[in-house]
Amino acid sequence: MPFERMPLEIWFDEYQFEVECDIGESGMKFFSLKELDVNLDDVDLRYGYHLGHPDLRSEIVRSYRGKTIDNVAVTTGASESNFCVIAHLVGPKDHMIVEHPTYPSLYQVARSLDRNLTLFHLKWEDDFRPDMDELRKLVKPNTKLITLTHPSNPTGSVITKDELKEAIEIAEDAGAYLMVDETYRDLMFEDKPPLAATLSPIAISLTSMSKTWGVPGIRIGWAVGDEEIVQMTDRPFSSMLLICAITVSDRQ
Repeated sequence: MPFERMPLEIWFDEYQFEVECDIGESGMKFFSLKELDVNLDDVDLRYGYHLGHPDLRSEIVRSYRGKTIDNVAVTTGASESNFCVIAHLVGPKDHMIVEHPTYPSLYQVARSLDRNLTLFHLKWEDDFRPDMDELRKLVKPNTKLITLTHPSNPTGSVITKDELKEAIEIAEDAGAYLMVDETYRDLMFEDKPPLAATLSPIAISLTSMSKTWGVPGIRIGWAVGDEEIVQMTDRPFSSMLLICAITVSDRQ
């Protein structure tokens, strides 16, 4: 199970600390603790709740109509959510579809886990809008997961409510899950697409504090989905978090 570093993160490590204005960064200008007026003196450096502190999960779920904290798993950024969802839902004999171009970990994780992967290409001539007829053609009998990212990274295209509902229908017809990376959604001022997890039990929403909120250093992300996905007893999501941590430590 070889996990290769993304060329993008290698590039950032080499250049991002050497420049005054980083136009290669895709998020807000980061904040300092001083600017946020945060006092960490009373923070206990102990083990926490495996799915995230209940108070934080309660705050997150306020945005997700019809969901409870049992539908929320807090992760180390959205990348860990991505890893956990793929490792949790897609087996060695399963197939998944990843919208492309996109943040590399969405397909690199699948490749590193040796999963059967098909890229769903966004095209210049379509203004990088997802072609749902094309997506439907990519579905196989063993498709278990479809992933989209909207607003798109790096194209900026935004899925409409009708397109999102159609993508959910495609996943439902296939007996698959739909995972939507919504990290950039709160950068929009109007016409935001609905949060995917509020539309169907098979839809999973991913978000992080990194891009919109300017605090990537706290490494907070989350996944919101049906309770079966987050709390499943045979392969609980929290166990996937542990597997991810062990995998990373084994590489260091």
